[in-house]
Formats: sequence, structure tokens, C-alpha cells
Amino acid sequence: MNLYHAVVEGVRDLWSHKFRSFLTVLGIILGVASLLTMFAITKGISTSYREQLQQSGDLEKIRVRADAPPQNQAAIAEISPGLTYQDAEALRKAGSLLEWVSPMVEYRGRIHYGNKSDGTRILGVETDFLKMDRHRMLGGRFITALDVEQKARVVVLGDHVVDRLFGQQREAVVGSWVKINDVQFRVVGVFPRYLTRNQEREKARGIAERQAARKKERGSRGRAWGSFQLEA
Repeated sequence: MNLYHAVVEGVRDLWSHKFRSFLTVLGIILGVASLLTMFAITKGISTSYREQLQQSGDLEKIRVRADAPPQNQAAIAEISPGLTYQDAEALRKAGSLLEWVSPMVEYRGRIHYGNKSDGTRILGVETDFLKMDRHRMLGGRFITALDVEQKARVVVLGDHVVDRLFGQQREAVVGSWVKINDVQFRVVGVFPRYLTRNQEREKARGIAERQAARKKERGSRGRAWGSFQLEA
């Protein structure tokens, strides 16, 4: 049987079983479409995540975190002080390939301004943190070496924290005094609200504003994305 007769027989068989042939073709179409859709969704998620990592500098960053000692060192674990500020200083002096080094402590706390308060994430960092995480200033300045040397109680706030605490009084933020866990700090700067490219496109089209309006109507405040919420 040559190719022509094979094609003719195949078409005749398909035509004689129309419904079964339709279901078979439909299954193939739906399978391929679902596979392509899954690929597109996965690629979109990975692209968005990679953009966030690039914006925050995490692709070029090495974090040194405290960890449980290995089993063979468990007996001497008690004499180790763990990670200390001196470790950061040693990295800064001996790490010839390191461009920036900043120690960091992180915890949850509450910040108060007037009769308003907000629970948020608090970071304690040094001057290199600005370049390491590729932050930019919306207003004021960042923490300086003099602040660190004098142990000045200064703080840089995220834009959405400013919205929650200051509202319409945004022009009075820099220079104001706030309380973090009942300790006073002077606000010296404000970081902008960070958006991914997709979020920027949504904002340009007015999608983000409509979503925020719907959340407000439902009484939901929602969560704003950013590298952090508050830094001290």
C-alpha cells in the first residue's frame, strides 16, 4: 500500500467515526493549549521573581546567617559567641573581593507617631546597605558613617509606613520623631514604594488604583510590596 492509499484509508476511517475523531482532536488541542498556558504562566512568574531579585541586588549578594553547629562540633558549641559585629568588621577588612559589607539585625516591632501606630519589620543596618540592596531615596538622606559612629537614633522609613502613620502630613516626615518599641528615633529619610515592571504597567493603566479602591470598599487594607517596611 503506497502513501496515497494510506492517506485515503485514514481519512475514510476518520470520516466514518466522526464523533470519536472529534473527541480525539479536541483532546489533543486542549492538551497542547494547557501545556503552552502552563509554560507561559511559569515563565511569567520566574521573570517577575528575577526582576525583584535584580531590583534588590539579591543576585549578587551573599548573606551570612547563624546556623546550628554540625554534629561533630556540638560539644564546643556553647563556647562560641555566634555571629558578632566583629565578624562583619573582619569581612570588611579581609574580604578583598567584597565591594560592600553591612551587618544586619531584623525583628518585628511597633512604630508610633502621635496617636497612630503600625506593626512592621525593622532592620538595623549600616551605610553600605543602601548600595547593597540598590535602594534610592524618595526624600531626606540615608544613615551615614557619622550616625553609626555616634550611635545616633535615626531611622529611614518605607513609603507605605509613612502613608499609614503620617497620611496627608507627608511633608512633615523628615525631621519628625517617632517611637520604635517606646524608644524615640528621628526620621532622616524616606524610601519609595518599590514596584515590579508588571506592577508599574498595571499602575500606568490604572489597574492598581482600581484594585486598591475595591479593597478599600471591602474594608481590606491589603499589603504593599517592598524590600522592607521600616529600617532603623
